[in-house]
Amino acid sequence: MQFFRFSFLFFLLVSQTFATSMFSDMECLRGNFDSKVEHKSAPFGLSKKILTLNKEDCIITVSHEKMKFLKNNWVIDVCRGPVHIKKTDGAVEVLKRADGCSAGSSKYCKELKNLETILQDDGLIFADGEKENISTEHGKIYCSYLLVKKYLRDGFIFNRGKEYSGVLVASKIKKVAPVISTPNNPVNPVNGEEQVPANDGPADF
Repeated sequence: MQFFRFSFLFFLLVSQTFATSMFSDMECLRGNFDSKVEHKSAPFGLSKKILTLNKEDCIITVSHEKMKFLKNNWVIDVCRGPVHIKKTDGAVEVLKRADGCSAGSSKYCKELKNLETILQDDGLIFADGEKENISTEHGKIYCSYLLVKKYLRDGFIFNRGKEYSGVLVASKIKKVAPVISTPNNPVNPVNGEEQVPANDGPADF
């Protein structure tokens, strides 16, 4: 009975681990998908904001509609240099990245900020599902957001023939060397930390 109980708990633990695991850089970069997120907006919720996203390999097309007549479209190819944004509202306008956006005053930087805000406020906040799962709307938007941010803000140009890992989301796990417990160096059995006697001042003899 205990064996079956242990097996069931182990199965649940493994299933939960796989369910919440983050998609890889290559799954995101090579992914092809469409996504659409819409929600009611002010005033009074009478109008809608609609975010439509299409991704084919390196090319991400973002369309945003507000109050039916305010529309914006962007095309970002994260594998093409020089780093640039194509804004396609009728005519095609190309905005090239210069020296980054620390100052944030150029037209490119203002457009980048606008695009990031739309992906966050009308995409990531309202999309359904878990961001770690690239098959959900939330995961698709999050994948595209990470690629756009890495390419446009950091100036990182991806290569179709190269493998990537830890580029989109850097690992924050810190490796700690194991501490061996000895009589002169006791280790806390709960968190594995070395137990150091408190220094309360001079002892009373």
